[in-house]
Amino acid sequence: LCLAGLVLAEGRDLVGDATGSDIVQRRMLESPSSYCVPGRSCWPSNADWQVLAESLSQGPSALTALAEESYDVCYEQYTNAIGLMQEGHGACMQDNHCKFEACAGDGLVNLPAYSVAAATVADVQAALEFASTHDLSVSVKTSGHSYAGSSAMKGSLLIWMAEFEKFGTIATHTDSCGTATEQVL
Repeated sequence: LCLAGLVLAEGRDLVGDATGSDIVQRRMLESPSSYCVPGRSCWPSNADWQVLAESLSQGPSALTALAEESYDVCYEQYTNAIGLMQEGHGACMQDNHCKFEACAGDGLVNLPAYSVAAATVADVQAALEFASTHDLSVSVKTSGHSYAGSSAMKGSLLIWMAEFEKFGTIATHTDSCGTATEQVL
C-alpha cells in the first residue's frame, strides 16, 4: 500500500503518524458515492447518533460504532461459526480476510461505520428512517454467512439481525375445526 502524498482533511501527512483508521477515512472522503460516508460534512453528528441509540428497544448499547480495532474480537473466534455470528456487533466475517476490500487480506478495511442490533420491527424501522434522513447506505446481516463480506458494506449503517425474534411467538393455536393445540410456533 503506497501512502506517499496522501494527506488528511486536517492536513496531516499519512506517512509516519497515521493510523489505519485515518487511511480508511481519507479514502472514504475521496470515494465517489451517492451516499453520505464518514468524514463528509453530511455525516450525522454524535447527537444524531445518540437520538437513534435512545430510540432502540435495547437502549443505547444496541448501537455500536465499528472500527478496525473492534474486529479484534472476531479474530478470537477463528473458525467458531456461532461465535462469529454472535460477536463483534455484526462485523465478523466467516473469512477474516473479508474485513478488507475484495477479501484481499490486507489493504483498506471494508467495515460498516455503525451497527444497530435490531431486536424488533421498530428497531429496523428506526434504523431505516435514520439512514434515509441522513442519506446513509444500509447493509443487513442475518446469520453472517456471506463469505464474500457482502453483508457488511464499508461506511454503511449495518442492521444486525442476530437479536431479532426469528420464529414468532409460541402460543396455543386453534385450527378451523376448533381443535386447540398447545405451544405452537
